[in-house]
Amino acid sequence: MRMPLPFCAAFSVKTCLFTHRALTELELFADPNLSTEEESLIEELLATISVIPVDSRIARLAALVRRDYRLKVPDSVIAATAMFRVASS
Repeated sequence: MRMPLPFCAAFSVKTCLFTHRALTELELFADPNLSTEEESLIEELLATISVIPVDSRIARLAALVRRDYRLKVPDSVIAATAMFRVASS
């Protein structure tokens, strides 16, 4: 997944309230064409947000999402994490 520079630059480090999971971080840094500048911007963004651990509850929800919507494992984990966060807010 390639994150365009304008996306990263659009966020103020002081106001960013997003959360992410470690799997998303893996996806962000996996691009073989990632420039040093893009990597630095991603690092800056990630430093302002929290990691959501994938526990048993999220894993089971991901399994249901994967089964019902025929998603790949990473996509089902991302969806389940978002669903869990909304449900527990």
